[in-house]
Amino acid sequence: MFSLISYFATNVTKVRLPTTMNFKVIILVLTTCVAFVVADSIIPVNSCDNLQDSLGTENSLCEINQVTIDSCKMEYKKCILYRKENYTINVDFVPKFSSDHIKMDLFFDFGNFNMLRNISYSIDTEACNFMTCPIVNGIKNTYRYRGHIPNIIPKAMYRFYFMMSEGSIPKCCFEMKIKIM
Repeated sequence: MFSLISYFATNVTKVRLPTTMNFKVIILVLTTCVAFVVADSIIPVNSCDNLQDSLGTENSLCEINQVTIDSCKMEYKKCILYRKENYTINVDFVPKFSSDHIKMDLFFDFGNFNMLRNISYSIDTEACNFMTCPIVNGIKNTYRYRGHIPNIIPKAMYRFYFMMSEGSIPKCCFEMKIKIM
């Protein structure tokens, strides 16, 4: 990043702009660079419609607006997370249902095995601890969870499935691919 800043700083001074203009351009470039470093990575997600039989879900009763992970390094539109690091996932969604109590389960699949594993034991499944409850139909909500990736997780590309349910009734589900390094 410093080479990028020095490149712009050297080339801006070669362009003979008025001095106040040079200063404004440099500030703009620095601000933009800092914004890219600080910003959370937006993760592409899919609905779990292809897993209706495996997970017992109906069509999703949530509209997932955006999923971000703060410590995600994006490479070729894939999120890379590192073992022994903390992460925070933010899921902005609009539910198409109302509920006083909601649960979040986590499943994963890696490679081409197509065998889902429930790993909800590794997270706090009481979703209301991480978002505003009760959930109200049509009102935007954010699920915000902070976790840690243990060193024992094998390095691989995973598909993670997050499923919100009310009791044993699935309400919405989304899938994302994450590479653990």
